[in-house]
Amino acid sequence: MIGRQVRELQTYVPFLPSAKFALLNFASARFGWRIDSDFLFLERLPPIGLALDIGANWGQSIVALQRTARPSRIISFEPNQVLADKLARRYRTSGQVEIQAVALGEEPGRFTLHVPV
Repeated sequence: MIGRQVRELQTYVPFLPSAKFALLNFASARFGWRIDSDFLFLERLPPIGLALDIGANWGQSIVALQRTARPSRIISFEPNQVLADKLARRYRTSGQVEIQAVALGEEPGRFTLHVPV
């Protein structure tokens, strides 16, 4: 019930999703909180050179990769221009993270990205 109310509130208060993900990413980077278990095995490996993040969304995987895989470089792909722009601003001075505002697919082409509201 509360989850539904929070999601509904996020619809009507435009800054809430950004604030929510900023808080989650901060907690993940600092404390390892809510890092997806798929990333945890990377902590056992030596640091890697390049990591590709396909579907960057709000940057959760970037944070998880930085904390677990410790790559020297991350290239993140995000077709949603709004999210790609936010990530590009966040990481513009990092030198480690590059944001590409494109989708990846089997064949070249253009399409309309439908973003649910």
